[in-house]
Amino acid sequence: MHLLNRNVSQSSLEYIDRLSGTPEPTIWTKWFGGLIVPAVTLGYGIRCCILKKALFIGTSRFGRHGMELDGSEAIAMGITWICLGFFIHFHYFWPTLKRLYIFTDLGKIVTAFGFIASLGYVFWSIIKSWI
Repeated sequence: MHLLNRNVSQSSLEYIDRLSGTPEPTIWTKWFGGLIVPAVTLGYGIRCCILKKALFIGTSRFGRHGMELDGSEAIAMGITWICLGFFIHFHYFWPTLKRLYIFTDLGKIVTAFGFIASLGYVFWSIIKSWI
């Protein structure tokens, strides 16, 4: 079901549950969703790790639209973007290849764990700096 055409009462968890399945193998999902979008997120994540500077996007009660991270927090945010890029790649590209299909779920599990761990470190560092 398309995001814009879904039922309003449909739970977000049901929609997110579709990430555990396999998408339809079309040209758009394989090449755009499986290579181009992950390449952009990987590039930004690698840039964050190399430069040790990242932007944590969001709003706060002070009206700021982002928080600049540096040092280890920026590296962790870069790892978060890298894990997201690999997750998207494993979800859209690998199921279309017969030899790599069996490793799709393993790749998604590992990258989801890395995403949660690195983003958790970023959150913990931000909370720790406020205390």
